[in-house]
Amino acid sequence: MRFRNMYDTDFKREFTCSGDVDALIYSPSIDNEGRITLEVTGKRNIPEFIDSFRESCDINNIVERFNSGDVSVLSRSQGAFFDATELPHSYAEMLNVVINAEKTFNQLPLEVRDRFENNYVKWLSTMDDAEKFAVMMGVSHETPIAESED
Repeated sequence: MRFRNMYDTDFKREFTCSGDVDALIYSPSIDNEGRITLEVTGKRNIPEFIDSFRESCDINNIVERFNSGDVSVLSRSQGAFFDATELPHSYAEMLNVVINAEKTFNQLPLEVRDRFENNYVKWLSTMDDAEKFAVMMGVSHETPIAESED
């Protein structure tokens, strides 16, 4: 028995693409039938993107910043400790949470939904301000703190 090798005359070579410099950027879109599809919305030059982090990764710059008194250079992010056992584990589970929240909004009385302009997104975003949210939901009768205009 003879094993084939690359020196055989009938050896077929398979070539693969080494890749493209540009990476496509996708964004979700909903088609006419309600299905979520991905559409190409742009391109990103991978080497330029990687090189954009060069200064922040240079060990000489990091040591120089630390020596000048900037201790935050060694702790780029603070640790967060919380119970994440109840958080969704997949994108599908997260979508189900959002869908259930929208169902909850649609079950609210009409006058409550009117306070949020019948806008589910406004209802969700108002939850960040507990006092304002309580007033708009009708739970609290205090006047909400006026938002500062910048």
